Amino acid sequence: MRWFKIFLFCSILAFANDAFSVQNPAACELNETIKADTVVSWQNDNPKFARHDSLLALEMRSYQLVEADTQVLNTWNYTPDSVPFFEDSIYQERLLEMNKHTPFNLHYNQAVQIEINRYANTYRKHVSQMLGKAQYYFPLFEEVLDDYDLPLEFKYLAIVESALKPHARSRSAATGLWQFMYNTGKIYDLKVTSYIDERSDPIQSTIAACEYFTFLYKMFNDWELVLAAYNGGPGYVSRAMRRTGATDYWSVRPFLRTETQRYVPKFIAVNYIMNYASAHNIYPTPYPYTQAETDTISITQSMAFETISETLDIPLAVLQELNPMYKKDLIPVGKNKTALLKLPRAKMGDFITNEEQIYAISTEKQKPYVEEDAPTIHRVKKGEYLGKIAKQYNTSVSRLMSWNNLKNSNLRVGQKLVVYINPDAAPATKTTSSSKGTIEYTVKSGDTLWGIAKKYSGVSVSQIEKLNNISASDLKPGIKIQIPKI
Repeated sequence: MRWFKIFLFCSILAFANDAFSVQNPAACELNETIKADTVVSWQNDNPKFARHDSLLALEMRSYQLVEADTQVLNTWNYTPDSVPFFEDSIYQERLLEMNKHTPFNLHYNQAVQIEINRYANTYRKHVSQMLGKAQYYFPLFEEVLDDYDLPLEFKYLAIVESALKPHARSRSAATGLWQFMYNTGKIYDLKVTSYIDERSDPIQSTIAACEYFTFLYKMFNDWELVLAAYNGGPGYVSRAMRRTGATDYWSVRPFLRTETQRYVPKFIAVNYIMNYASAHNIYPTPYPYTQAETDTISITQSMAFETISETLDIPLAVLQELNPMYKKDLIPVGKNKTALLKLPRAKMGDFITNEEQIYAISTEKQKPYVEEDAPTIHRVKKGEYLGKIAKQYNTSVSRLMSWNNLKNSNLRVGQKLVVYINPDAAPATKTTSSSKGTIEYTVKSGDTLWGIAKKYSGVSVSQIEKLNNISASDLKPGIKIQIPKI
Protein backbone atom coordinates (compact mmCIF):
# COMPACT_ATOMS: atom_id res chain seq x y z
CA MET A 1 0.00 0.00 0.00
CA ARG A 2 2.86 2.39 0.90
CA TRP A 3 4.51 1.85 -2.48
CA PHE A 4 1.23 2.52 -4.25
CA LYS A 5 0.98 5.86 -2.43
CA ILE A 6 4.55 6.73 -3.40
CA PHE A 7 3.87 5.78 -7.02
CA LEU A 8 0.72 7.92 -7.00
CA PHE A 9 2.57 10.83 -5.44
CA CYS A 10 5.42 10.51 -7.98
CA SER A 11 2.87 10.73 -10.79
CA ILE A 12 1.28 13.80 -9.26
CA LEU A 13 4.69 15.37 -8.65
CA ALA A 14 5.79 14.74 -12.22
CA PHE A 15 2.59 16.34 -13.50
CA ALA A 16 3.09 19.30 -11.15
CA ASN A 17 6.67 19.78 -12.33
CA ASP A 18 5.53 19.73 -15.97
CA ALA A 19 2.78 22.21 -15.20
CA PHE A 20 5.11 24.48 -13.23
CA SER A 21 7.69 24.50 -16.01
CA VAL A 22 5.23 25.81 -18.60
CA GLN A 23 5.65 29.56 -18.81
CA ASN A 24 2.89 31.97 -19.66
CA PRO A 25 3.21 33.59 -23.12
CA ALA A 26 4.19 37.00 -21.72
CA ALA A 27 6.99 35.49 -19.63
CA CYS A 28 8.21 33.40 -22.59
CA GLU A 29 8.28 36.46 -24.80
CA LEU A 30 10.17 38.46 -22.17
CA ASN A 31 12.69 35.67 -21.62
CA GLU A 32 13.24 35.22 -25.35
CA THR A 33 13.85 38.96 -25.68
CA ILE A 34 16.41 38.89 -22.85
CA LYS A 35 18.19 35.88 -24.34
CA ALA A 36 18.16 37.37 -27.86
CA ASP A 37 19.58 40.70 -26.64
CA THR A 38 22.55 38.95 -25.02
CA VAL A 39 23.04 36.44 -27.84
CA VAL A 40 23.09 33.37 -25.63
CA SER A 41 22.02 29.79 -26.24
CA TRP A 42 19.38 28.80 -23.69
CA GLN A 43 19.29 25.12 -22.74
CA ASN A 44 16.58 23.04 -21.11
CA ASP A 45 17.43 21.05 -17.99
CA ASN A 46 18.58 17.47 -18.48
CA PRO A 47 15.47 15.24 -17.94
CA LYS A 48 17.55 12.60 -16.13
CA PHE A 49 18.80 15.07 -13.52
CA ALA A 50 15.37 16.70 -13.27
CA ARG A 51 13.99 13.26 -12.35
CA HIS A 52 16.74 12.91 -9.70
CA ASP A 53 15.58 16.20 -8.19
CA SER A 54 11.96 15.04 -8.14
CA LEU A 55 12.85 11.79 -6.38
CA LEU A 56 14.97 13.63 -3.82
CA ALA A 57 12.13 16.08 -3.17
CA LEU A 58 9.72 13.16 -2.71
CA GLU A 59 12.03 11.47 -0.21
CA MET A 60 12.46 14.70 1.79
CA ARG A 61 8.74 15.46 1.71
CA SER A 62 7.95 12.06 3.21
CA TYR A 63 9.71 13.22 6.38
CA GLN A 64 8.69 16.90 6.32
CA LEU A 65 5.11 16.75 5.09
CA VAL A 66 2.63 18.32 7.51
CA GLU A 67 -0.96 17.12 7.42
CA ALA A 68 -3.19 20.03 6.44
CA ASP A 69 -6.45 18.27 5.56
CA THR A 70 -9.06 19.59 7.99
CA GLN A 71 -11.20 16.48 7.54
CA VAL A 72 -8.31 14.29 8.65
CA LEU A 73 -7.29 16.55 11.55
CA ASN A 74 -10.80 17.25 12.85
CA THR A 75 -11.17 14.04 14.84
CA TRP A 76 -13.46 15.91 17.26
CA ASN A 77 -16.08 16.56 14.55
CA TYR A 78 -16.18 20.27 15.33
CA THR A 79 -18.30 22.64 13.27
CA PRO A 80 -16.22 25.29 11.43
CA ASP A 81 -17.10 28.09 13.86
CA SER A 82 -16.69 26.04 17.05
CA VAL A 83 -14.24 27.39 19.68
CA PRO A 84 -13.67 24.57 22.20
CA PHE A 85 -13.24 25.12 25.94
CA PHE A 86 -11.48 22.72 28.35
CA GLU A 87 -11.23 22.40 32.10
CA ASP A 88 -7.95 23.29 33.83
CA SER A 89 -7.31 19.63 34.54
CA ILE A 90 -7.17 18.87 30.79
CA TYR A 91 -4.55 21.56 30.15
CA GLN A 92 -2.54 20.33 33.11
CA GLU A 93 -2.75 16.73 31.93
CA ARG A 94 -1.61 17.65 28.41
CA LEU A 95 1.33 19.72 29.63
CA LEU A 96 2.37 16.92 31.99
CA GLU A 97 2.44 14.57 29.01
CA MET A 98 4.54 17.08 27.01
CA ASN A 99 6.90 17.45 30.00
CA LYS A 100 7.93 13.82 29.57
CA HIS A 101 9.64 14.71 26.29
CA THR A 102 11.46 17.98 27.05
CA PRO A 103 14.03 19.35 29.55
CA PHE A 104 11.92 22.52 29.83
CA ASN A 105 9.54 22.65 32.77
CA LEU A 106 6.22 23.30 31.02
CA HIS A 107 4.54 24.64 34.12
CA TYR A 108 0.78 25.12 34.28
CA ASN A 109 -0.62 28.05 36.26
CA GLN A 110 -2.86 31.07 35.78
CA ALA A 111 -0.22 33.05 33.86
CA VAL A 112 0.20 30.19 31.39
CA GLN A 113 -3.58 29.72 31.08
CA ILE A 114 -3.99 33.40 30.16
CA GLU A 115 -1.48 33.03 27.32
CA ILE A 116 -3.04 29.75 26.13
CA ASN A 117 -6.42 31.49 25.97
CA ARG A 118 -4.93 34.25 23.82
CA TYR A 119 -3.54 31.81 21.27
CA ALA A 120 -6.51 29.42 21.34
CA ASN A 121 -9.17 32.15 21.15
CA THR A 122 -7.92 35.63 20.19
CA TYR A 123 -5.05 34.62 17.86
CA ARG A 124 -6.62 31.62 16.13
CA LYS A 125 -5.85 32.92 12.62
CA HIS A 126 -2.30 33.71 13.67
CA VAL A 127 -1.82 30.15 15.01
CA SER A 128 -3.22 28.70 11.77
CA GLN A 129 -0.61 30.63 9.78
CA MET A 130 2.19 29.52 12.13
CA LEU A 131 1.19 25.87 11.70
CA GLY A 132 1.60 26.29 7.94
CA LYS A 133 4.91 28.19 8.12
CA ALA A 134 6.31 25.64 10.55
CA GLN A 135 6.61 23.07 7.74
CA TYR A 136 9.24 25.33 6.13
CA TYR A 137 11.13 26.73 9.15
CA PHE A 138 11.01 23.97 11.78
CA PRO A 139 13.12 21.37 9.89
CA LEU A 140 15.81 24.03 9.49
CA PHE A 141 15.64 25.05 13.17
CA GLU A 142 15.68 21.45 14.38
CA GLU A 143 18.78 20.59 12.37
CA VAL A 144 20.79 23.47 13.86
CA LEU A 145 19.45 22.92 17.40
CA ASP A 146 20.44 19.26 17.14
CA ASP A 147 23.95 20.24 16.02
CA TYR A 148 24.28 22.32 19.22
CA ASP A 149 22.68 19.58 21.38
CA LEU A 150 19.96 22.01 22.48
CA PRO A 151 16.30 21.22 23.25
CA LEU A 152 14.33 21.13 20.00
CA GLU A 153 11.49 23.01 21.73
CA PHE A 154 13.52 26.20 21.24
CA LYS A 155 12.01 26.23 17.74
CA TYR A 156 8.78 27.54 19.29
CA LEU A 157 10.64 30.60 20.60
CA ALA A 158 10.87 31.97 17.06
CA ILE A 159 7.05 32.16 17.05
CA VAL A 160 7.10 34.17 20.29
CA GLU A 161 9.84 36.43 18.92
CA SER A 162 8.84 37.06 15.31
CA ALA A 163 5.80 34.96 14.32
CA LEU A 164 8.23 33.25 11.89
CA LYS A 165 8.70 36.48 9.91
CA PRO A 166 12.35 36.87 8.88
CA HIS A 167 11.87 40.60 8.19
CA ALA A 168 10.19 41.28 11.56
CA ARG A 169 11.53 44.43 13.21
CA SER A 170 10.58 45.64 16.69
CA ARG A 171 10.25 49.21 17.94
CA SER A 172 13.70 48.81 19.52
CA ALA A 173 15.15 47.76 16.11
CA ALA A 174 15.53 44.06 17.01
CA THR A 175 15.38 42.23 13.68
CA GLY A 176 14.76 38.81 12.17
CA LEU A 177 13.33 35.45 13.19
CA TRP A 178 15.21 35.54 16.51
CA GLN A 179 15.00 39.33 17.01
CA PHE A 180 18.67 40.20 17.42
CA MET A 181 19.67 43.75 18.30
CA TYR A 182 22.48 45.13 16.13
CA ASN A 183 25.19 44.89 18.80
CA THR A 184 24.20 41.42 20.03
CA GLY A 185 24.15 40.23 16.43
CA LYS A 186 27.65 41.60 15.95
CA ILE A 187 28.92 39.62 18.95
CA TYR A 188 27.67 36.45 17.25
CA ASP A 189 29.11 37.36 13.84
CA LEU A 190 25.85 38.37 12.12
CA LYS A 191 26.83 40.66 9.26
CA VAL A 192 24.76 43.82 8.76
CA THR A 193 25.54 46.17 5.88
CA SER A 194 23.61 48.29 3.41
CA TYR A 195 23.11 45.19 1.24
CA ILE A 196 22.71 42.30 3.64
CA ASP A 197 21.29 41.67 7.11
CA GLU A 198 22.15 38.21 8.40
CA ARG A 199 19.75 38.71 11.32
CA SER A 200 17.12 37.92 8.67
CA ASP A 201 19.04 34.91 7.33
CA PRO A 202 17.18 31.83 8.64
CA ILE A 203 20.34 29.71 8.89
CA GLN A 204 22.89 32.25 10.14
CA SER A 205 20.50 33.80 12.67
CA THR A 206 19.54 30.36 14.01
CA ILE A 207 23.22 29.48 14.46
CA ALA A 208 23.71 32.77 16.33
CA ALA A 209 20.65 32.08 18.50
CA CYS A 210 22.03 28.63 19.38
CA GLU A 211 25.40 30.16 20.31
CA TYR A 212 23.57 32.60 22.58
CA PHE A 213 21.37 29.88 24.13
CA THR A 214 24.53 27.86 24.85
CA PHE A 215 26.21 30.83 26.52
CA LEU A 216 23.13 31.61 28.62
CA TYR A 217 22.80 28.00 29.79
CA LYS A 218 26.44 27.98 30.90
CA MET A 219 25.63 31.10 32.89
CA PHE A 220 22.31 30.07 34.49
CA ASN A 221 22.18 26.25 34.19
CA ASP A 222 18.37 26.56 34.01
CA TRP A 223 16.33 26.54 30.78
CA GLU A 224 13.57 28.86 32.06
CA LEU A 225 16.16 31.42 33.18
CA VAL A 226 17.77 31.10 29.73
CA LEU A 227 14.43 32.14 28.21
CA ALA A 228 14.05 35.07 30.62
CA ALA A 229 17.62 36.22 29.95
CA TYR A 230 17.12 35.96 26.18
CA ASN A 231 14.26 38.42 26.55
CA GLY A 232 15.40 40.72 29.35
CA GLY A 233 19.16 40.40 29.09
CA PRO A 234 21.44 38.21 31.24
CA GLY A 235 22.69 41.13 33.31
CA TYR A 236 19.16 42.28 34.12
CA VAL A 237 17.99 38.81 35.20
CA SER A 238 21.18 38.18 37.18
CA ARG A 239 20.79 41.47 39.06
CA ALA A 240 17.14 40.67 39.88
CA MET A 241 18.19 37.28 41.27
CA ARG A 242 21.00 38.84 43.29
CA ARG A 243 18.67 41.45 44.82
CA THR A 244 15.90 38.97 45.70
CA GLY A 245 17.83 35.80 46.46
CA ALA A 246 15.74 33.94 43.86
CA THR A 247 17.20 30.78 42.36
CA ASP A 248 14.70 29.99 39.58
CA TYR A 249 12.49 31.78 37.07
CA TRP A 250 9.16 31.48 38.89
CA SER A 251 10.56 32.89 42.14
CA VAL A 252 12.26 35.83 40.41
CA ARG A 253 9.36 36.43 38.00
CA PRO A 254 7.40 38.91 40.21
CA PHE A 255 10.46 41.18 40.28
CA LEU A 256 10.93 41.29 36.50
CA ARG A 257 9.42 43.77 34.04
CA THR A 258 6.00 42.85 32.60
CA GLU A 259 7.35 41.74 29.20
CA THR A 260 9.77 39.25 30.78
CA GLN A 261 7.08 38.07 33.22
CA ARG A 262 4.93 37.11 30.22
CA TYR A 263 7.76 35.68 28.16
CA VAL A 264 8.09 32.18 29.64
CA PRO A 265 4.29 31.69 29.95
CA LYS A 266 4.04 32.69 26.27
CA PHE A 267 6.70 30.13 25.35
CA ILE A 268 4.82 27.39 27.23
CA ALA A 269 1.54 28.44 25.61
CA VAL A 270 3.07 28.27 22.12
CA ASN A 271 4.47 24.80 22.88
CA TYR A 272 0.98 23.75 23.91
CA ILE A 273 -1.05 25.27 21.06
CA MET A 274 1.32 24.04 18.33
CA ASN A 275 0.87 20.48 19.64
CA TYR A 276 -2.86 20.65 20.44
CA ALA A 277 -4.12 23.03 17.74
CA SER A 278 -6.58 20.56 16.25
CA ALA A 279 -8.08 19.98 19.71
CA HIS A 280 -8.98 23.69 19.58
CA ASN A 281 -10.37 23.43 16.04
CA ILE A 282 -7.36 25.25 14.55
CA TYR A 283 -5.72 23.86 11.38
CA PRO A 284 -2.73 24.83 9.22
CA THR A 285 -3.02 27.53 6.58
CA PRO A 286 -1.01 25.98 3.70
CA TYR A 287 2.38 27.65 3.18
CA PRO A 288 3.70 27.54 -0.41
CA TYR A 289 7.23 26.36 0.48
CA THR A 290 8.92 23.44 2.21
CA GLN A 291 12.63 22.69 2.60
CA ALA A 292 12.04 19.69 0.30
CA GLU A 293 10.84 21.92 -2.53
CA THR A 294 13.70 24.43 -2.33
CA ASP A 295 17.45 24.18 -2.83
CA THR A 296 20.49 26.40 -2.29
CA ILE A 297 23.43 27.14 -4.60
CA SER A 298 26.58 29.26 -4.32
CA ILE A 299 26.93 31.99 -6.92
CA THR A 300 30.18 33.69 -7.89
CA GLN A 301 28.88 36.98 -9.25
CA SER A 302 26.61 39.71 -7.92
CA MET A 303 23.11 39.39 -9.28
CA ALA A 304 19.84 41.29 -9.01
CA PHE A 305 16.62 39.48 -8.14
CA GLU A 306 15.10 41.11 -11.22
CA THR A 307 17.51 39.23 -13.51
CA ILE A 308 16.84 35.90 -11.81
CA SER A 309 13.10 36.53 -11.90
CA GLU A 310 13.08 37.34 -15.62
CA THR A 311 15.42 34.58 -16.78
CA LEU A 312 13.95 31.75 -14.70
CA ASP A 313 10.35 32.99 -14.61
CA ILE A 314 10.24 33.10 -10.80
CA PRO A 315 8.02 35.78 -9.21
CA LEU A 316 10.06 38.47 -7.44
CA ALA A 317 8.05 37.90 -4.24
CA VAL A 318 9.19 34.24 -4.18
CA LEU A 319 12.88 35.24 -4.39
CA GLN A 320 12.36 37.78 -1.60
CA GLU A 321 10.63 35.21 0.60
CA LEU A 322 13.30 32.55 0.08
CA ASN A 323 16.25 34.97 0.41
CA PRO A 324 15.19 37.43 3.13
CA MET A 325 18.72 38.45 4.11
CA TYR A 326 19.29 40.54 0.96
CA LYS A 327 18.03 44.07 1.64
CA LYS A 328 17.98 45.64 -1.84
CA ASP A 329 16.91 42.74 -4.05
CA LEU A 330 20.58 42.33 -4.91
CA ILE A 331 22.89 39.46 -3.98
CA PRO A 332 26.27 41.10 -3.27
CA VAL A 333 29.34 39.06 -4.18
CA GLY A 334 32.83 40.48 -3.63
CA LYS A 335 35.96 39.64 -5.58
CA ASN A 336 36.95 35.95 -5.20
CA LYS A 337 33.94 35.37 -2.94
CA THR A 338 30.62 33.58 -3.19
CA ALA A 339 27.09 34.08 -1.90
CA LEU A 340 24.11 31.79 -1.38
CA LEU A 341 20.94 31.82 -3.46
CA LYS A 342 17.85 29.80 -2.59
CA LEU A 343 15.49 28.79 -5.39
CA PRO A 344 12.47 26.55 -5.93
CA ARG A 345 13.92 23.09 -6.57
CA ALA A 346 12.00 22.90 -9.86
CA LYS A 347 14.06 25.88 -11.16
CA MET A 348 17.47 24.81 -9.88
CA GLY A 349 18.27 22.65 -12.90
CA ASP A 350 17.56 25.53 -15.31
CA PHE A 351 19.85 27.80 -13.30
CA ILE A 352 22.75 25.33 -13.22
CA THR A 353 22.38 24.45 -16.92
CA ASN A 354 22.37 28.11 -17.95
CA GLU A 355 24.48 29.63 -15.18
CA GLU A 356 27.04 31.33 -17.42
CA GLN A 357 24.31 32.78 -19.65
CA ILE A 358 22.50 34.17 -16.60
CA TYR A 359 25.74 35.76 -15.40
CA ALA A 360 26.16 37.34 -18.84
CA ILE A 361 22.63 38.75 -18.76
CA SER A 362 23.21 40.03 -15.22
CA THR A 363 26.46 41.77 -16.22
CA GLU A 364 24.71 43.51 -19.11
CA LYS A 365 21.63 44.62 -17.19
CA GLN A 366 22.88 45.79 -13.78
CA LYS A 367 25.36 48.30 -12.43
CA PRO A 368 28.61 46.83 -11.04
CA TYR A 369 28.47 45.99 -7.35
CA VAL A 370 30.91 48.02 -5.23
CA GLU A 371 32.35 45.82 -2.49
CA GLU A 372 31.53 47.00 1.01
CA ASP A 373 35.17 47.26 2.11
CA ALA A 374 35.63 50.11 -0.36
CA PRO A 375 34.51 53.59 0.76
CA THR A 376 31.55 55.25 -0.88
CA ILE A 377 31.05 58.97 -1.39
CA HIS A 378 27.88 60.64 -0.13
CA ARG A 379 27.03 64.10 -1.49
CA VAL A 380 25.09 66.12 1.08
CA LYS A 381 21.59 67.12 -0.03
CA LYS A 382 19.36 69.92 1.21
CA GLY A 383 17.84 69.08 4.57
CA GLU A 384 20.39 66.41 5.44
CA TYR A 385 22.36 66.39 8.67
CA LEU A 386 24.94 64.01 10.15
CA GLY A 387 22.41 62.04 12.20
CA LYS A 388 20.18 61.44 9.17
CA ILE A 389 23.13 60.40 6.99
CA ALA A 390 24.49 58.10 9.72
CA LYS A 391 21.11 56.36 9.98
CA GLN A 392 20.98 55.90 6.19
CA TYR A 393 24.30 54.01 6.26
CA ASN A 394 23.70 52.24 9.58
CA THR A 395 26.68 53.94 11.19
CA SER A 396 27.28 56.61 13.85
CA VAL A 397 27.80 60.38 13.78
CA SER A 398 31.17 60.04 15.51
CA ARG A 399 32.38 57.67 12.77
CA LEU A 400 31.30 60.08 10.02
CA MET A 401 33.13 62.91 11.78
CA SER A 402 36.25 60.78 12.23
CA TRP A 403 36.32 59.50 8.63
CA ASN A 404 35.95 63.06 7.28
CA ASN A 405 38.05 64.95 9.86
CA LEU A 406 35.04 67.07 10.82
CA LYS A 407 35.51 69.37 13.83
CA ASN A 408 31.78 70.09 14.17
CA SER A 409 28.46 68.88 12.77
CA ASN A 410 27.97 71.72 10.29
CA LEU A 411 27.42 70.56 6.69
CA ARG A 412 26.89 72.37 3.40
CA VAL A 413 24.80 71.23 0.45
CA GLY A 414 27.00 69.44 -2.08
CA GLN A 415 29.70 68.56 0.44
CA LYS A 416 31.25 65.13 -0.15
CA LEU A 417 31.50 62.71 2.77
CA VAL A 418 33.50 59.48 2.82
CA VAL A 419 31.41 56.60 4.22
CA TYR A 420 32.58 53.07 4.97
CA ILE A 421 29.75 50.54 4.65
CA ASN A 422 31.95 48.13 6.58
CA PRO A 423 33.38 50.18 9.49
CA ASP A 424 36.14 47.60 10.04
CA ALA A 425 37.56 48.52 6.62
CA ALA A 426 38.04 52.17 7.61
CA PRO A 427 41.59 53.32 8.31
CA ALA A 428 42.50 53.39 12.00
CA THR A 429 42.16 56.80 13.62
CA LYS A 430 44.22 58.18 16.43
CA THR A 431 42.46 58.67 19.73
CA THR A 432 42.89 61.92 21.60
CA SER A 433 41.25 60.71 24.78
CA SER A 434 44.56 59.87 26.44
CA SER A 435 48.20 60.39 25.56
CA LYS A 436 49.13 57.27 27.56
CA GLY A 437 47.23 54.74 25.44
CA THR A 438 44.41 52.38 26.36
CA ILE A 439 43.70 49.07 28.09
CA GLU A 440 41.42 46.46 26.54
CA TYR A 441 38.60 45.22 28.80
CA THR A 442 36.22 42.32 28.05
CA VAL A 443 32.71 43.04 29.36
CA LYS A 444 31.38 40.46 31.82
CA SER A 445 27.82 39.57 32.76
CA GLY A 446 26.37 42.15 35.16
CA ASP A 447 28.91 44.85 34.23
CA THR A 448 27.82 48.48 34.01
CA LEU A 449 29.77 51.45 32.63
CA TRP A 450 29.82 52.99 36.09
CA GLY A 451 31.12 49.74 37.63
CA ILE A 452 33.82 49.38 34.96
CA ALA A 453 34.93 53.03 35.40
CA LYS A 454 35.27 52.47 39.18
CA LYS A 455 37.83 49.71 38.52
CA TYR A 456 40.24 52.20 36.94
CA SER A 457 41.42 55.19 38.95
CA GLY A 458 40.62 58.55 37.37
CA VAL A 459 38.46 57.07 34.55
CA SER A 460 34.93 58.43 34.06
CA VAL A 461 31.88 56.92 32.38
CA SER A 462 31.86 59.70 29.77
CA GLN A 463 35.47 58.91 28.81
CA ILE A 464 34.61 55.24 28.19
CA GLU A 465 31.49 56.21 26.20
CA LYS A 466 33.40 58.72 24.04
CA LEU A 467 36.41 56.46 23.43
CA ASN A 468 34.26 53.46 22.38
CA ASN A 469 31.30 55.32 20.85
CA ILE A 470 28.89 53.37 23.05
CA SER A 471 26.17 54.00 25.62
CA ALA A 472 24.99 51.90 28.56
CA SER A 473 22.47 50.05 26.36
CA ASP A 474 25.29 48.81 24.07
CA LEU A 475 27.08 46.99 26.90
CA LYS A 476 26.82 43.21 26.31
CA PRO A 477 28.81 40.30 27.78
CA GLY A 478 31.76 39.36 25.60
CA ILE A 479 32.36 42.65 23.77
CA LYS A 480 35.77 44.30 24.13
CA ILE A 481 36.07 47.97 25.03
CA GLN A 482 39.02 50.33 25.47
CA ILE A 483 39.77 51.97 28.83
CA PRO A 484 41.97 55.12 28.76
CA LYS A 485 45.19 55.01 30.76
CA ILE A 486 45.25 57.99 33.11
